[in-house]
Amino acid sequence: MSGSDPAPGSSPDDGPGDSSGGDPVVYGAPSSVYVQAVRIGLSLKGVAHRLHEVDAFARPQAEWFREISPFGKMPAFRHGTVTLYESRAILAYVDAAFAGPPLVPEDALGAARVHLVAALMDAQAYPHWVWGLYMGRDGRKPAGEMARHRAAALTLRDALNDSAGPFLAETAAPSLADCLAAPMANCLAALPEGAEILAPGTPLGRWWQIIREIPEVARHLD
Repeated sequence: MSGSDPAPGSSPDDGPGDSSGGDPVVYGAPSSVYVQAVRIGLSLKGVAHRLHEVDAFARPQAEWFREISPFGKMPAFRHGTVTLYESRAILAYVDAAFAGPPLVPEDALGAARVHLVAALMDAQAYPHWVWGLYMGRDGRKPAGEMARHRAAALTLRDALNDSAGPFLAETAAPSLADCLAAPMANCLAALPEGAEILAPGTPLGRWWQIIREIPEVARHLD
């Protein structure tokens, strides 16, 4: 599902296009959880943007994309003369550069909690929820490896259950942490493990029921 169309006249890997018209451009595959996270952040801030699709599996990657994202990671981002890569850096820029609801609280403890959960998404949720359980579904990875991912996923569940309410990091509105978490939880929800980790009635389960219904979030979840 996509909340905005690719840049007019563009197709995957046909060049970076033009971002001088004012709207930011997100470069990447619409199914990427990190591309979705950045687009959710932009939508929560009320920022119109364009998605320029990049083939996630193209090898070698297009030279123009490597110039924007030197490690070849998605998403990359352009706003006028500003070019960035790495989703958390992009979200930090979006939060500071545009009006709209803040994605990070102003108080020191609130900001620290958001950055803590965001770090957990990168360090724990992505490798275990997404790359481990989701990518390993249907017997694609050895049983021992899957057991390790399940154990780590349950540990993360317990940590997040301590901080969820109503949004992750104990915020009253969606934050940068929720932007990152929602696409990863969406992968988890498609798996049998999701029924346990996102169980209704638990703090994390209640968060998932709320976040997935927010239009600015739902429109970007695959």
